[in-house]
Amino acid sequence: MSGRAVSQARGRVDVEGVSVPLEHFIEGRRVRSEERFEVRSPIDWDGWKLADVAAGGRLEVDAAVAAARRAFPAWAAMGPEGRHSVLARLADAIDAEVPVLARVETVDNGSLYEAMRLRVLPRAANNLRFFADY
Repeated sequence: MSGRAVSQARGRVDVEGVSVPLEHFIEGRRVRSEERFEVRSPIDWDGWKLADVAAGGRLEVDAAVAAARRAFPAWAAMGPEGRHSVLARLADAIDAEVPVLARVETVDNGSLYEAMRLRVLPRAANNLRFFADY
């Protein structure tokens, strides 16, 4: 990991060369939250600050639940084949970015890079493929 090369601007933070959004994603758009919390990297002793991210509260939860309720009928109407296609594309996207995702997760939560790269992220993609069949 390259260490402390972190910059925050316009609702995003650069972590290990990856631009990561800091806001919630509700109903296809980024939603800012007034409540924030500080994220620090646990991979060294001083835990350098990565970013201030959206904490969310009642308003954001209510908006997310309402959006999910509105989206559910269309998701259900897709049938197993349609849902399979969406979940398989998500699994493929994870597979395509495993090294990048592993770096970000290592800096963010202290996971072992090799564990993320070789086991955790491939397993996440495989889980999506498994459930895509049901």
